Amino acid sequence: LSAQTKEIVGDLDEPVSLYLIAPQGEEDETLVRLLELYENLSDQITVEYIDPVLSPDFVSQYTSNMVSDNSILVAGESRVRVVRNSDLYDYETGGVSSYFDGEGQITSAIRCVTTEGLSTLYVLSGHGESELTEEFQSALEKEGIQIQFLNLAGAGQVPEDGDCLFLNVPVSDLTQEEEAAVSTYLQNGGKMLLITGISAVQQPNLELLLSGYGLGFQQGMILETNGSYCIPSYPNFLLPQMSSDAITNPLIQEDGLVLLPNAHGIEILEDHRETVEVKALLKTSPDSYLKTDTSTLSYEAGDLRGPLNVMVAASEETSYGETKIVWASSSSLLTGEIDEMVGGNNTDLILNSLGWM
Repeated sequence: LSAQTKEIVGDLDEPVSLYLIAPQGEEDETLVRLLELYENLSDQITVEYIDPVLSPDFVSQYTSNMVSDNSILVAGESRVRVVRNSDLYDYETGGVSSYFDGEGQITSAIRCVTTEGLSTLYVLSGHGESELTEEFQSALEKEGIQIQFLNLAGAGQVPEDGDCLFLNVPVSDLTQEEEAAVSTYLQNGGKMLLITGISAVQQPNLELLLSGYGLGFQQGMILETNGSYCIPSYPNFLLPQMSSDAITNPLIQEDGLVLLPNAHGIEILEDHRETVEVKALLKTSPDSYLKTDTSTLSYEAGDLRGPLNVMVAASEETSYGETKIVWASSSSLLTGEIDEMVGGNNTDLILNSLGWM
């Protein structure tokens, strides 16, 4: 077990039960050995093996969802997490496992059930937003972040327990009332994650909200002519340069790449409050350009030349706390296929952003 697991489990001051759910004689031996290691780390950890055939009502005491064989229930004093077998293993075609994340999933679940308060990410709805993939939701859950969906038209305000508001590719504009509600939330030290895509639809209320923090849209498709900063033969599949920052440094240290297909530009406005700090996190090369008319992909006079910002962060100290915004400009950023092409680095980038906020 890693030093991080030993530290988290060694510091436990409340009991945690780990239940391996499997028919007798069909327990996964890898999981059995792993759970023994946890049990030996702390007197607070107990491990039990539950046969769902002999004890058919056991799982229903903790969750109403179906629990597959060789999944693990992690139960604290006030909270329960189900670590599904499909979370433990990544199965390729043919049922062969290529990846095992037993320690990561179990340690995360222990931390989750023993933490006093989980972080809450409110995901905005009502504007045609993109759905979150199951993989990304699992990644959030592993980080101890719970998801709540929010329709501002009905709620009228961002709830006070919201640690961050997430706008995941809205395709229609906020109403004036919604813009006012989000603005109030941010002015009170709120946090906002925004992902947008190329669109011909004007969003003046969202633009007004962002302009207060020195940010603006540069609509159109960015094309990269420097082969080091795009996928070969796909100039619209950007591999942007990363600026050193708490959000990007973990990826920079591992020489990791992030992939932003079909991105638009993000302008850092000169005219904004002096108390607002804005930083470009991801940029294209000077050889890139922005096309508003994509009937031809060649550079034409009037096209905006790079470098162009495709991910930025803004912050401002208020009397209620520090407002923080992270904005990325590719609607495909969190799609499974794109994320897999860079080994999950896109997800890590967004998780790093949420961690910073």
